[in-house]
Amino acid sequence: MSLNRQDTINKDRIIQSMSEIYTSVYYVDLSSKKFVELSSAKRIHDQIGEAGDAQTVIQYFCNNMVEPSYRDEMLEFLDLSTLDERLKNCNIITKQYLSTVGVSPEHRGKPIWAECSFIEGDRMYDGRLSHIVFTTRTIHDDKIRELEYIKKIQDEMAIAEALSRDYPDVVLLDLIDDTAQTIKRNGVTIPEDCRTVRRSYNDTWTYYIEKYVVEEDKKTLYSAISVEKVRSALENNDEYSCSYRVVADNTGMHYYQASFIRIYSQSQAEEQIILGFRCVDAIVEEERKNREIIEGLGSEYNSVALVDTETDRMTLFRSNDTINEYFRRFGGCWSASIRSYAEDYVTKKSREEFIEKTSIDFFRKTGKDYSVTYEKMTEDGIVYLQARVAFVREENGYNSVVIGIRDVDDLIKRERQQEKSLLEAYEAAEAASRAKTEFLSNMSHDIRTPMNAIIGFRDLLEKNQEDPGKRADYLRKINDASNVLLSIINNVLEMTRIEKGTLILDETAWSAEQFNDTLYSVFHEMMIQKGIDFTRQVIVNNRYVFCDPIKLREIFLNILSNAYKYTESGGKVNMRLEEIPCDRDGYALYKTTITDTGIGMSEEFLPHIFEEFTREHNTTDNKIEGTGLGMPIVKRLVEFLDGTIEVHSREGVGTSVEVTLPHRIAEKSDLISTVNFECDPEQFRDKRILLAEDNELNAEIAIEILKEMGLMAERAEDGQQCVEMLQNASQGYYNLILMDIQMPNMNGYDAAKAIRSLEDPAKANIPILAMTANAFEEDKREAFSCGMNGHLAKPIDTRELMKEMGKIFNNYVV
Repeated sequence: MSLNRQDTINKDRIIQSMSEIYTSVYYVDLSSKKFVELSSAKRIHDQIGEAGDAQTVIQYFCNNMVEPSYRDEMLEFLDLSTLDERLKNCNIITKQYLSTVGVSPEHRGKPIWAECSFIEGDRMYDGRLSHIVFTTRTIHDDKIRELEYIKKIQDEMAIAEALSRDYPDVVLLDLIDDTAQTIKRNGVTIPEDCRTVRRSYNDTWTYYIEKYVVEEDKKTLYSAISVEKVRSALENNDEYSCSYRVVADNTGMHYYQASFIRIYSQSQAEEQIILGFRCVDAIVEEERKNREIIEGLGSEYNSVALVDTETDRMTLFRSNDTINEYFRRFGGCWSASIRSYAEDYVTKKSREEFIEKTSIDFFRKTGKDYSVTYEKMTEDGIVYLQARVAFVREENGYNSVVIGIRDVDDLIKRERQQEKSLLEAYEAAEAASRAKTEFLSNMSHDIRTPMNAIIGFRDLLEKNQEDPGKRADYLRKINDASNVLLSIINNVLEMTRIEKGTLILDETAWSAEQFNDTLYSVFHEMMIQKGIDFTRQVIVNNRYVFCDPIKLREIFLNILSNAYKYTESGGKVNMRLEEIPCDRDGYALYKTTITDTGIGMSEEFLPHIFEEFTREHNTTDNKIEGTGLGMPIVKRLVEFLDGTIEVHSREGVGTSVEVTLPHRIAEKSDLISTVNFECDPEQFRDKRILLAEDNELNAEIAIEILKEMGLMAERAEDGQQCVEMLQNASQGYYNLILMDIQMPNMNGYDAAKAIRSLEDPAKANIPILAMTANAFEEDKREAFSCGMNGHLAKPIDTRELMKEMGKIFNNYVV
């Protein structure tokens, strides 16, 4: 390739300025992608030549002149397509590598360290590079010296790490060169603005002291860290330390220690030292505590003595009359004084330990602060004292101890009381556990009793199907046993719900008299059949109130049920509702008293009546079913409604239960009008029900009940199948969905939401009744919030099912 006149001028100028520095110099035309040799060592010239295609030259250069381990890096560096971007903010970029070409006799044939560079050349009118200069040179000797220096520094750092492992922050000092270089920073001792990279030792310390060290310590620290002081201190020692205080941002004052550790001996040319920093707050705090123990003993302890463990002599700083007497008697001998004191005043229970732990031998072998508590005999009885032993730190070890004796009688007795309370709590927990175990045993019996009746009468029913009288009697008894079993299960579930704290207040306006009438009517016929005289009185001024009727019904049904169960034929039960004065505006206070002449309760059992799983007599004793959860449920519900409950009872006489509850006053206009409906079975003819039920047995029962009501029924085994069957059916094919809640794949709540979001309005608005074992109030709310039209609790009551479906089909007979 030939060069024009300007190229020749450029060549001469470049050669003249670079020939003494670089082994080879090439001019690269980025437009034509050509390398032009300006100057080169003969060996390189012979291999690359005067000029050539850039890609060919680069590939040849990497393959033949670069050690294999560096070829990938060099190919990336020699990429001409990225040069413009790489040279935008600099005039030269450089890369070091191992070359296979050694030009000097001592290196010929051996890999040597080399360096190549791209130097910015001419740029075109739009700013893009048009030409660059490519150079190579040998840097082997300099590189070897650099690597040796790095190795030396690494060795020094390794030594520093070994010598200063206890210091989170470390600086390498050279006192001859007056330099300081941070080599380790894991803590907060060296602030970020004080990090040093071969800065002046004196300048670094001056900046640090003036900015961070407390004023009172500056002068002392300047003197302690001066070069003269450090050299003098390390003349005959390997380590020298000084302490000072700093004020850190937002964390207050802290104590620090700077330690100078020698690396090289004075015979070496360099005078290098490791300077380690660490926070010594914990050490200072420990020393402060030790001082406080020694100093504080004089005020907190009524007797304080200093004992020399070498001479067995003691010095009294403060003493009560008892200790002082023994001190004078034995002339200040510690061992004789304390042993005699122990034999005269310390109880046998703690004497042996006290003598051992206050002996000179124990002091000598222990070396750590400790205390010993003992019982002292006095005219007023036994009191508790404590002897505290603190070791005095001296240069040659622990030769002295400070012993203080203080009164800890109140403290020990409080601890004993706490232990007693803990024991009582433990015993109460054990009692609760036993009660629960007993409950499980009783409940097992109580559940098996109705279950045995159900199974037994079912077998009898199967054998006597031809006898209408027996069949009707067996069915009635199976129904009674089923209701008892359901009541037991409901009580257990209700108690679990209360303990979880999931109760929700659901108030509606109600007539107090009507509510009382309802309670009375529920038990009136039962009382008559058992031969119990059931009476009541209602004395109220405010007839209408807001209340939660479901919770009230549960409270009073439990109490009346107990009165009914525990009162024999010929007994009496009275229910009295009266309004009593209330000091809360807008509220009325009602007291309901239910009194019976039943078997009553003993005085011993009465305090436990509201404890869970507790019954004075189990079913075996009195043949009365129960779980021991009824009254605990009543108690929790009454308290939830901000009321109170009191129980008075005498064994063999009877029981009186008083429940007082506040209610917000309502008006008659607040009542929600309700109408009693009787369902006409004919309205169910030709209606088709889609039953979503995953349980085979429950599905079979439900379908049979529906068929007996004149309905057609189809079953979906889960919520997903229910939605799909409705989507695939023709419009109006299904008239109603009975939806279980707990099902696999998709539960009833999600299925209801999916149905309500269908595009077909007729299918999206199909009536849905929840028919589920999720029977609590919150379950009903959840069902309605998901778009369902009603809620029925399992086991299914056929009359309630007909009533709910009758409402939906809008065919009522009033």
